[in-house]
Amino acid sequence: MRKHKTTIKILIVDDDRNYKTALLSFFEKEDDIDVVATAANGLEALNLLKYTSVDVVLSDIRMPFLDGIELSRQLKRDNFQGKIIALTTFNDDHTMLEMLHNGAFGFVLKSSSSEQIIAAVRAAASDGTTISPEAATALRKYIDNFEDVQLDALPYRDRQVLTLLHMGKTNEEIAQDLNIAQTTTKKSVTRLMQRFNVSNRLKLVIISRRKLGDLHQTGGNDTLV
Repeated sequence: MRKHKTTIKILIVDDDRNYKTALLSFFEKEDDIDVVATAANGLEALNLLKYTSVDVVLSDIRMPFLDGIELSRQLKRDNFQGKIIALTTFNDDHTMLEMLHNGAFGFVLKSSSSEQIIAAVRAAASDGTTISPEAATALRKYIDNFEDVQLDALPYRDRQVLTLLHMGKTNEEIAQDLNIAQTTTKKSVTRLMQRFNVSNRLKLVIISRRKLGDLHQTGGNDTLV
């Protein structure tokens, strides 16, 4: 599984052998992604991570012995420095919420295309987030305790950044689109998290889907870009 040139090291955690084989075939074609290990459940993953360094953990949620929720909880407790992407099905909204609280950096439907899954891994490795529209819809009804900031009360630059977060852009892509430094982008994201009173970037993205989705329905998105 190891390639000569490695950019993004990932660990795949899934008890479905056929699906895991399919994922391996997706990543085998990518020069910048290296699947350094696979595990059948969270317990195997934790043991592997004791001596294996990875950038991204791509994990199923429902697994025997130790599921994705408990895996993410223990990784958060252990101050895991990589990113966690949850592989999910559309009806997993309650378990997705648990993963969100435990620091998941993205949610990808197991039925997603290879291109979407690969893009999610690259986004997570670049401090971006990926959440499918279906997962965002399922989750955003649970994000009710955020500060309901009016969009026109935000600084113009922060509105631009929020719009690009809504589009799934990474910090690097936002900086390129707006012709600003990545440090400026990071400061804007931090301000937005503080203004909306959320603890991580993914929650901010979900809120952007909620706020900007409502705005799109009223035809007011021209004020954000």
